[in-house]
Amino acid sequence: MKKSFQQWIGRLSRTQTRNLLLAVALSIAPGGMAQSPAYTYQEVTIPGATVLDVQGINASGDLVGAYFDGAAHGFVRRQGVIENIQIPGARFTVPYGINNSGEIVGYIIYPNGFNTRPFLRNRDGSIVLLEGQGIAEGINSSGTIVGGQFSVGQIFYHGQRTFFSYPLPGDTVTNLRGINGKGDFVGELALFDETFPAPGEDPFNQQLAFIVDKNGPRILPTPSRLAAATGINGSGDVAGYYILAPLNPAGTDEVWLAHGFVYSGGQLNTVDAPGSSDWPLTLTVDDPDFGMVELQRIYSGTILNAINDQGQTVARSFASYLDFDTFVSQDFERTYIGTPVD
Repeated sequence: MKKSFQQWIGRLSRTQTRNLLLAVALSIAPGGMAQSPAYTYQEVTIPGATVLDVQGINASGDLVGAYFDGAAHGFVRRQGVIENIQIPGARFTVPYGINNSGEIVGYIIYPNGFNTRPFLRNRDGSIVLLEGQGIAEGINSSGTIVGGQFSVGQIFYHGQRTFFSYPLPGDTVTNLRGINGKGDFVGELALFDETFPAPGEDPFNQQLAFIVDKNGPRILPTPSRLAAATGINGSGDVAGYYILAPLNPAGTDEVWLAHGFVYSGGQLNTVDAPGSSDWPLTLTVDDPDFGMVELQRIYSGTILNAINDQGQTVARSFASYLDFDTFVSQDFERTYIGTPVD
């Protein structure tokens, strides 16, 4: 069955985390829910690709990410032209961010399939392997790079690496996802503690979206306690997603529903890509080992991966299906560029 690109490269994208009640002392960014903004959408495709993972967009609309067409490829798309990126000696090359100068950051996975290292690809195509392990996810026009290594965020400024952990005592994991030209950056904070779940709440999978700017570090006011901030543009608009888990009408298991968001001017705006709410609750597939199998939808919705200075977003509409008895699964996804309507 079809797998996501993260499954192909073996990258774990989510972590069990601590309950938000332990973070009540955190500063929360002001704001409420606002009416969803209007976008026009253009689907992104690569001929022959069965899996497409677009992670970054700059002010010119250049895209970076990875795709699978029988083999895994990193890529940059400029003016509609695809250029594959493969760093010598790497098993996989995964571009993640691109700035307005065309510099690209990401990470490589070594042949052992486990160790990673962040990289910078200059506009002329030359490669710089950055210090340490982990990943690089965002770069601004000054060349400052953000990412993560193990449990801490990392920042590369003129080649010098520093670390950043969100200022909260306890067992936490900080990952930095995006940075703008002012040096404001965003990411996600995972919390590890199952001691004090709220009534009726699962104590696992708690993750908070945050911003660090001139006003200091703040948690974004998302509707759920599983969220991430994935990008920030020059106007301070933040893109990301949050996940809700209502009861699945198709069975006794939960279905996770993801919604994209843009946080702008103190308001959190929910953004859903085309078709995100149209995936059926069940589907039947003909599996070569088990025959006809009915799958339940377990995870679907919209994830915003990036935002540029024009307010354009990279939006992914997706659905994942699973049969809990046979573990037969199937994934579907479509990637769009969303352009704000004036």
